[in-house]
Amino acid sequence: MNIPVLFSLHDFYTVCPNIKLLDAENRYCAGTCTPGGGECSVELWAGKFTPKLKHNWIKSWRKIFQQVLPLCDGLITTSPYARALIQSIYDLKDVPFDVIPHARDFDGFDQLSNPLVNDEPLRVFVPGHIVAAKGLDMIKEIKTLDVDNQIEFHFAGQSKEDLSQFGIYHGPYKREEFSLLVEKIKPHVGAVLSIWPETYSHTLTELWSCGLPVITSSYGATGERVNDHGGGWAFENMDAQNILDFLATKLRDPREIDDQRQHVLAWQAGDGQD
Repeated sequence: MNIPVLFSLHDFYTVCPNIKLLDAENRYCAGTCTPGGGECSVELWAGKFTPKLKHNWIKSWRKIFQQVLPLCDGLITTSPYARALIQSIYDLKDVPFDVIPHARDFDGFDQLSNPLVNDEPLRVFVPGHIVAAKGLDMIKEIKTLDVDNQIEFHFAGQSKEDLSQFGIYHGPYKREEFSLLVEKIKPHVGAVLSIWPETYSHTLTELWSCGLPVITSSYGATGERVNDHGGGWAFENMDAQNILDFLATKLRDPREIDDQRQHVLAWQAGDGQD
């Protein structure tokens, strides 16, 4: 019909209907099926309505998208990592493919990161949909290892588990009430502990909007954003013991948090205004 088409890819749906690219054992596959027979979940439909995905349906899925994507006049995604991954799966050399980060509107920015006082536990705020893909299993392991209760996790958002076993759960929240919740919790830092590469992370933006430095992984958009702006710590090794050691030692130094807090304030004054 000669109608120009721009296709926005804000997750990995085109790569796999699993979307987050996590196999049955929650291992990140980067778009290449992992060894073994465990079946990957399909997030958008009940399993009884879908064929076997791993090593099977994924082939016809990609065949369809390889026919469709090159017909678009342009593609858009939200992070360089996501673009590179999609380009590694499909032949898109003749299709313009731009990275345009998600925008967010805020009435203003806040500086709500609290200084660490004496021997109090480090308060780490973890907002969002708190499930295994968002690092819940890692949080459980950190708290199992944290025998001296040096870390105090605070959770807000949706979860099917009893999060009070691992910290303080504040329940679901409305997006417009985010800063009020942070002011109530008085956290020292925030955390986005996803075990897959986020393609942008509004949660990271929200934490920065409140002046909180953020602990996250080095892969995906969160790692890219921390690498570009500072404002936190992006880990290649997302082992629970490694994270706990950092929280319980490195972040006891108030200068460490303050250095990254200054980067957050710079983001608020600069790119956060765009």
